[in-house]
Amino acid sequence: MFYTRDTKTPHAEFMESGLGCGTKLTATEKKLTFQSIVKEVIGEDEEESDAVFGDIQENLNNMIPVTEDETVEPEPVIVTRSAIADVLAESGVTEEQAAVIENTYENVFGEELPEAGQLVDPKLVEANGKRKEKLELVKQVENLKQQLEETRSVPVSEGDADGEDVPAVKTYDVILRVKPEKVGQIHSQVIDGQKCLVIPMDEDEHAAVNGVNTTV
Repeated sequence: MFYTRDTKTPHAEFMESGLGCGTKLTATEKKLTFQSIVKEVIGEDEEESDAVFGDIQENLNNMIPVTEDETVEPEPVIVTRSAIADVLAESGVTEEQAAVIENTYENVFGEELPEAGQLVDPKLVEANGKRKEKLELVKQVENLKQQLEETRSVPVSEGDADGEDVPAVKTYDVILRVKPEKVGQIHSQVIDGQKCLVIPMDEDEHAAVNGVNTTV
């Protein structure tokens, strides 16, 4: 029996030379090796590389079966070359890049294919989920700004400012009607875990919510 404290550096040379036995990649080594294979191929742009690898991690994580009974260990899912090909395609990796990754993956792991759980970093999966939420929120804000820009030609009368006779274009939970110069100041922000739209207000500015004057 051989024990190593750090799975990232398991001293394979000692096991081979000192103990005279072959070595196997640890789960941590498999995870780091896979990440290195992918990032070596998908480009030098760190932000883009992290985003693509985050999607790959999410799609690999989706392969892991979930059991309602936590005491029951789910059957391990072996990640074959064809499975990797599907994951890469779902994650937006180009065919040329995917071919290189698949070949390298098979050469490195061919004799002992890893389980999906051995390639997944839960922290990266969580970070990718937050990244997607942020992108979706930014998209929603941009759409809102576009809709507000389209109303620039409509004059804002005192009656409109009080919320009277404002036509409802669509059914939304929140409808904003602001002066054109305020549109560019609107931005998204997560406060205490809650998605919010923030509209900065100057001291001499006033707001009305559903026709009711509101003190800010």
